[in-house]
Amino acid sequence: MNGNGKLKPKVTVIMSAYNAERYIGEAIKSVLDQTMKNFELIIINDNSKDGTKKEIKKFKDKRIRYFEHSYNKGKSHAVNFAFKITKGKYVCIFDADDIMVNYKLEVCSKILDRNPNIGLVYGGAWIIDEESSITGPLFFPSRAKRNINDPFPDLKFSMTKLKKGALFSQGSTLFRMEAIRKVGGLDEKLMVAEDWDLWIRIAEKYKMYYEPVPMYLYRINPKGLLSQALKAKTHESAKQYVIKKMLEREKKTRKKAKKKK
Repeated sequence: MNGNGKLKPKVTVIMSAYNAERYIGEAIKSVLDQTMKNFELIIINDNSKDGTKKEIKKFKDKRIRYFEHSYNKGKSHAVNFAFKITKGKYVCIFDADDIMVNYKLEVCSKILDRNPNIGLVYGGAWIIDEESSITGPLFFPSRAKRNINDPFPDLKFSMTKLKKGALFSQGSTLFRMEAIRKVGGLDEKLMVAEDWDLWIRIAEKYKMYYEPVPMYLYRINPKGLLSQALKAKTHESAKQYVIKKMLEREKKTRKKAKKKK
């Protein structure tokens, strides 16, 4: 309870939106339809030029907290803004063109409740097309190379694998706000791989847990931010930047360990 006698939201869902009018209504509805009801949905309209605001305003649910940027600041900045005002114990970053499976918040929050040493829970995902039709499970290149056909195989967490690349996808995760406060938010220098960078930093401090069920539907959207960024060939440079930061942290950790001896 807060000072006004109202139940404090247990989970915060953060949704950054830019020119998302076509799909954001579906994304918002999927969050509001969760089996778990004790959450807040923070939506940041990052200076959209289309009808995104109009679509958001169709929803009158009191759990929605709406904010607008006067100019486009980018997803990482928008999410970091939301981190500063979140009320939830647990947090989820969710894209404005994806669909959340209705049990995700309940299942993931219960896992975190039972395991205080776990900083992040992740699961599987299905791919959907522009018409919201499921086209198959979300595969990462590393899995395809190993000829893994099971949609949701046993992907127990491995720091070694995570360091090589994204082991899971952003929309499937739920993490502790405490972990964000400890490791810092998203790196605003990154246009892509900002989530991977965050996961590595959380994994350096906390345990991670894989729940082998689909947590959301990931949309292949040719006009989405990720598609544009990949076409601009920024992913490889971002990966090298994240690896460099990781190696610098490891070096500092080794130095501290030597001083204690």
